[in-house]
Amino acid sequence: MTRRDHTLLLAALLFAGCAGDAVDVAPGLAARTTYALSGPCPTDPTAPAEFTGEIDGFSVEITGPGINSAITAAGGTDSLRIEEIPAGDNRTIVLFGELSGAKLWRGIRTGVTIAADQETSVNILLAKVADLTCARNPQFEPLAFHTATVLQDGRVLLTGGANNERDCGANRCLEASSFAELYDPTLGQFTRITGALNRNRMFHTATLLDDGRVLIAGGTSDAEIVAVDGTNPFPIRPTNVVSLVEVFDPTTGMFTSMGDDTVPRVFHAAVKMRDGRVLLSGGVPGVPGDGINSLHNAENTTTVCDVGTFSCSGFATLNKARAGHVSYIDDNGNVIVWGGSVDLAATQGLAGYHMEVMRTGSTVFEMNEVAGMSNNRNLFFHGVTQYHPTRVLSAGGLVRDETGTFTLASTSTDATKGPVYVHDTTAAQAPGGGLSTGGDAANPWSLATLRFFAASAPLTGRRVLMSGGFTSLEFAPSSGVSLFDEGSLSVGPLSVGGEDRSLREGRAGHRMSAIGDGTVVITGGLTGTVDARAPNGTGEVFGDPIAPEVGQ
Repeated sequence: MTRRDHTLLLAALLFAGCAGDAVDVAPGLAARTTYALSGPCPTDPTAPAEFTGEIDGFSVEITGPGINSAITAAGGTDSLRIEEIPAGDNRTIVLFGELSGAKLWRGIRTGVTIAADQETSVNILLAKVADLTCARNPQFEPLAFHTATVLQDGRVLLTGGANNERDCGANRCLEASSFAELYDPTLGQFTRITGALNRNRMFHTATLLDDGRVLIAGGTSDAEIVAVDGTNPFPIRPTNVVSLVEVFDPTTGMFTSMGDDTVPRVFHAAVKMRDGRVLLSGGVPGVPGDGINSLHNAENTTTVCDVGTFSCSGFATLNKARAGHVSYIDDNGNVIVWGGSVDLAATQGLAGYHMEVMRTGSTVFEMNEVAGMSNNRNLFFHGVTQYHPTRVLSAGGLVRDETGTFTLASTSTDATKGPVYVHDTTAAQAPGGGLSTGGDAANPWSLATLRFFAASAPLTGRRVLMSGGFTSLEFAPSSGVSLFDEGSLSVGPLSVGGEDRSLREGRAGHRMSAIGDGTVVITGGLTGTVDARAPNGTGEVFGDPIAPEVGQ
């Protein structure tokens, strides 16, 4: 018999009464879907659904303020009976799908309010623990190089991205979308937003603001994927760079223009500073006048955008022109910029491959001395995740030499493996912290293959899930999945029951979003082969085997 798995939505009906009342929890199967354990997720939203025997019972745990010990119950697939559910706010409901007593599937809802003497309906999506399953419907549009922003209510906003790759003479061309959609983790479904971006864009940034809105900046409406040669050391030529900044309001579902950035920019970085403003840095304004596409025309400019005044203006100047870099803030609010430097000359006594920092309260960037930095750690288009206030993980990436030639970054000991680094901003070795490469110098942390445009997401317990990316400058997508665990100082494949797991299909330029309920949703990306690539329109869901810490 072929092994099957499924993504299952449960509508759990809760009724809160007085102490001593008995309460039935009746999981209703709102959707019953099975997919093959491996292979691409279905792209047909009307695909037939069925329920298999992988779940033969359910169990539930309810915790929250005033509940001294978890309220639990177990039963079959028809109903569960729970005694004495106290009414109150901030209830956490954990629902398990079981097979012969083994908890194979899990769904979590937090912040649930249970009112006295009335029914409370709660949607809970079950994801298979420690494995990758499919979202309950495909995206409304295939996307790559889009953005995925986790909103304050847990939904994920997808904006823009390449929705088509086509032949355009000797090259392949990417065309950007103006559409947006939302992934709802309580339903496992994508829904289309009524509003649309004011400009088609891809390779842009989207930054969550303190008030719940999202600031969207930069990118390009069109781009070519070109063969790497002396004229095109970098394989993407952005041909219609966007300067318009806009803001998405989740309460209205609409996008509002905020005006132009001081310069058009793509392959830039964005970070929300401690004061709530968004800092945009670097990037390129388009194809350089000399036609040599090596990112040598990267900007050293920055722009600060303030939704309070609904305006953007020029700001501090970077010491180095950068593109394909990242920016983040540490636990002290300092803005740190890593990678993407196209100028390796020494500045302020430090080589150009070092990071930069703008300290809290300052408007000046300084070169940042970080122990363990070297030229091959000046990374471009690396997959970066801040998994702790003082820890940032980097996976894969490109390196660029002084001639402008790009190669895929590798470890110091194996030219076939991609590097994994952790920037510890509080390490004592240097003023700017230290860069860790692993517990064993002879066997540094690594990805199984070289990658760039990979994706990553934080997990509970100082762990990071990494996936996909291009394994060559010819844009060959990878399906590899790796897991970083700070506790064991290890990076290894994602393994389930001794069997290594991979993405259902290769992806690069995709996004991974940690929802906060113990799941990570993976969206979009270019998929296929070098000769037959296309934007991907399906989502995959990873169920973390370690449940997130929830309120008691």
